Amino acid sequence: MSADGSQRLVNGNGYMRSATGLIFATLAALAPLPALAHSLPKAELSIGIEGGSTAQWVIEAIAAQGLDEKHNLALDVHVLADAAAKAALAAGEVDIIAADFVWVSGQRSAGNKITMVPDALASGGLIASSAGGVIELGDLKNATLAAAGGQSDTDWIVLNADYSKSTGAPLATANFGPAAGINDLLANGGAQAGLNSWQWNARATDTTNVLSVQAMLTDLGVTEQPPFSGWAFSDATAKDKKVGLGQFLDAVFEANATLLSDDAAWNDLRETMGTPDDALFARLRDTYRASIVSTYSPSAPAPAKAAFKLIAQFAGVESVGGKPALDAGTFWRGYRK
Repeated sequence: MSADGSQRLVNGNGYMRSATGLIFATLAALAPLPALAHSLPKAELSIGIEGGSTAQWVIEAIAAQGLDEKHNLALDVHVLADAAAKAALAAGEVDIIAADFVWVSGQRSAGNKITMVPDALASGGLIASSAGGVIELGDLKNATLAAAGGQSDTDWIVLNADYSKSTGAPLATANFGPAAGINDLLANGGAQAGLNSWQWNARATDTTNVLSVQAMLTDLGVTEQPPFSGWAFSDATAKDKKVGLGQFLDAVFEANATLLSDDAAWNDLRETMGTPDDALFARLRDTYRASIVSTYSPSAPAPAKAAFKLIAQFAGVESVGGKPALDAGTFWRGYRK
């Protein structure tokens, strides 16, 4: 029995899964390490990720490819709701979470010193039930919208910015909830439109695509797509665990490089992805590949600066932490790839 009262069960892959449904994973080095890893200190890091998210795919890929061993990592992975992961980061209960640069900059403006390294482009979007009558942004005024996350979620902020630019008024509100439940609301008539990550939108049935986040950003005047989401951690962790964070990020970029080029590597993720349908599996794989960011340089955030400025302009500075410009510390300067 664990300290939090949940029973942890260890399966054959070394993952610890809670009997209460909350999954915990420890990716420990169980085999002899390569010579390179022996020259590095053991990096013990705790990570909070949303169940079923693409961030979980990356963590699974790191384990499946043996990159935790190669980079001498011991990762304690807690699968949590998005809001719970952010709360856990704020409380110092985890070292790293999956997040995006708009949220990170907003946190910094609010006094919470978070920084990040991105590894993916924005790829969520707005979809609508076929019978919902939503075919363009203006139709949302008289429709029920279900949105993953909350009012601080970047997809919501970008949608609000584009809606405000298009109609001259902000979007009133939405029914916020977990990503996995949005499609149920669309299917049972609880919502006419849904705002969600691309992989959940791809699973929806009897729906149409209205507008992707990329298209919303283009509407706002963003001419170059910024690297959007990735791995966030506190400035304190960046200082205290700099070497370990570098080992983890090396593993992330290496895992993604393999997923980009090797079809067979995806077979290890199929159970986590929940894709018994071959066509859906291939669609998720190919869309993920298109979003991968393969390099990182903190000295070149110009697209992110431009995007943030436009989002703040049309969504309102209060929605992005109270400041109209991207915080200078949003992208971590302690790493490059």
